[in-house]
Amino acid sequence: MSSGNFLFFLKSQNNFENIVINNSEFEYDQELETVDSVFRDLSDVLYENKIHFILQINGIIYPTWDCELSIFLDSLLDMVSFCNGNGAEKCEVEFYEQGISYHIDFEKINHESYKFHFVDNSTTLNTFHTENSLLALNLDLFIFYSQVVFLIDKLCPSISNTGLFIEWKNAISKQFGI
Repeated sequence: MSSGNFLFFLKSQNNFENIVINNSEFEYDQELETVDSVFRDLSDVLYENKIHFILQINGIIYPTWDCELSIFLDSLLDMVSFCNGNGAEKCEVEFYEQGISYHIDFEKINHESYKFHFVDNSTTLNTFHTENSLLALNLDLFIFYSQVVFLIDKLCPSISNTGLFIEWKNAISKQFGI
């Protein structure tokens, strides 16, 4: 999805051919585990099917692994809340796994726009700043969220039926007003 020079999306490396439906039973103890456990398993299922998280900033595609998708999903509720004016004036996403160190900041300018700041901490050369529309970011986040929910429903129904995933999905849907 595209919010100006900030793009994020899921891309199939094999055009959705040879997709494997994961029929494993995923069970989570809602009192002991968090939705992070679900995101790690969800990311593994997508990456096993060659569906990758793409992060592109100002025309540069930054390497990501399955853990970056998990981090992005974990931050999705905060980003959606930020877009929908639910008290947050700033939002941060920090990618920090497997040698990757990216930092993204969103800061509201007003009720219609925000500042975007990206830093690749592995080099001082890759920093980027821009201003974008909150509505465009919100739409992009909704499309991304819808893709994730659709793919998990199709590829791993047992994850989509867990209490932790349903709770996360309901919280985000509420922020989107659906």
